[in-house]
Amino acid sequence: MDTAVRQTTELASSGVVAWAVIFGIIIVGVLILAFWWGAKAVARRRGAGRAPQPRAGSWHEPQQSEVHHSARAARRRAK
Repeated sequence: MDTAVRQTTELASSGVVAWAVIFGIIIVGVLILAFWWGAKAVARRRGAGRAPQPRAGSWHEPQQSEVHHSARAARRRAK
């Protein structure tokens, strides 16, 4: 038991723990930079957006087969 405690104390007091902490801080910094750089790249790719496109041709007069489903057509038939 004494040996295990002594080895743990020696390991904790050695420079290994310090290097592990420094390595962890570097990894976290690299990850934060990667997310920041990726967000900038996505924002740059999206740009200012496109100008509004005219909606010509996006609406058409209902055909006869479509009219019988509407409320307006039901009112016409009721008259």
